[in-house]
Amino acid sequence: MFTLTEFPKFKEEMVDGGHSACPGCGSTTALRMVMAALGKQAVVFVPASCGSLYFGIEHSTVAIPVVNTVYASAFCQAAGYSYALRMNGDCTTQVVVWGGDGAFYDIGMDGLSHIASQNFDVIAICNDNEGYQNTGGHSSSGTPKGTQTRLSPEGHKAQAKNLMEIMAAHRIPYAASITAAFPDDLRRKISKAKTIPGMKFLHLLTSCVQWQHAADAGIQLVRKAVACNAHPLYEVFNGEEYVINYLPPKREPVENYLSMQGRFKGLDPREFQAEVDRRWAELWLRARGTVRPA
Repeated sequence: MFTLTEFPKFKEEMVDGGHSACPGCGSTTALRMVMAALGKQAVVFVPASCGSLYFGIEHSTVAIPVVNTVYASAFCQAAGYSYALRMNGDCTTQVVVWGGDGAFYDIGMDGLSHIASQNFDVIAICNDNEGYQNTGGHSSSGTPKGTQTRLSPEGHKAQAKNLMEIMAAHRIPYAASITAAFPDDLRRKISKAKTIPGMKFLHLLTSCVQWQHAADAGIQLVRKAVACNAHPLYEVFNGEEYVINYLPPKREPVENYLSMQGRFKGLDPREFQAEVDRRWAELWLRARGTVRPA
């Protein structure tokens, strides 16, 4: 059983039991870390997603206020709430959006782009499990090419959007990638986001049982994603300064990551590897080889 006492830098448990997430859900472990790092002076806006199951509609499992919203309005509602707080002199309450890739990559992306371009004081956390998993495992524009889903049983045809680069192009003050497999990195980035005025974006990769993996392999999977550079850990400041936060001592081949999941059956790993290598090369150039912890 995972407990936050294993990670003493997380001060207290902020998530209770009783949620309706699937056994083996990777999001709930990450949620506990994120909520502990945020602390109690925060409010979370949750667009329709898997998050509705563990934040809850009638009963919330987190120790802070939660506003359940529809996809299209989540970001603008959060921005309006933040603006009202700041106008009334409250500059410490953190306003957070926790949504899936459906909200961030697709249905709510216009609202996300709007609050980013206007630099509202919001922390936007994309809980990215690479598909519309709550509806049975459908593809989104964050689904990797070649993934088998209900909409693409022969393999998703398009490359996933690079959401970090889209957000960096808005030149927001802070964007960073995180996973629950690197808890100290996650905690430091959440803590940093709390101190930076304006828009902050955090790209959180979480595993999903729809990926067809062993129920106890969620953390190992996202660690593998970092180890093969499928989900590199890095930060972007003001859309200009790139910093890589973790350099795998020995980069693993993507096949080690893909082979643990049934959703990639029949995929030629060489094509996946080529896309990972291309994106890593671009990131390395943007960062000018700068590597340091968050």
